[in-house]
Amino acid sequence: MVKDLIDRHIVEYERYYKSICYSYYNGRYLYEDLFQELYIGFFNCKEDVILKFSNGNRLNYLGALILRNLFSKRGYHKKHIDGQTSPLFELSNVSELVDKRIVDEDDEFTKFIDSIPTELIEQKMNELYQKDWFSHDVFKRVVIEDENIYQLSKNTTINRKYLTENFNETKAYLRKQLSDF
Repeated sequence: MVKDLIDRHIVEYERYYKSICYSYYNGRYLYEDLFQELYIGFFNCKEDVILKFSNGNRLNYLGALILRNLFSKRGYHKKHIDGQTSPLFELSNVSELVDKRIVDEDDEFTKFIDSIPTELIEQKMNELYQKDWFSHDVFKRVVIEDENIYQLSKNTTINRKYLTENFNETKAYLRKQLSDF
């Protein structure tokens, strides 16, 4: 009886639930998984709770609560092999994607730098060092020593976003200084 009630409810409110899932994930592919987990979430509830909400014609409120609870635990995981992991867990490696974008931009910047005489680059780098040693060192470690910003952030315990902004500002500064050549 409860299974039929849940099945009918899911079919009737499918668009409602999918719109909630879609808004939680901003359209990313996991919204479909969240919708599927809703169905399982209903079955994890006690039968008397399902009947209570259904009799009050408020089963959609229970569904919204289940979705919110599932979404809030999306990053939850245990490292132990026997532990429970959220079915919506995704390894978020945004920093590597940011570093990849920076590397792509660096290829274009490298071509620009290669067209400038080395003496002029060294002169501008020395001027940069006199003006702002931190920007000089960040730029040097990323470009010359080929260390990615994510790793630099881990090694120095400096915020990755701050390092990225500093690196981009330094690139823009050097491009402006060297573009007159």
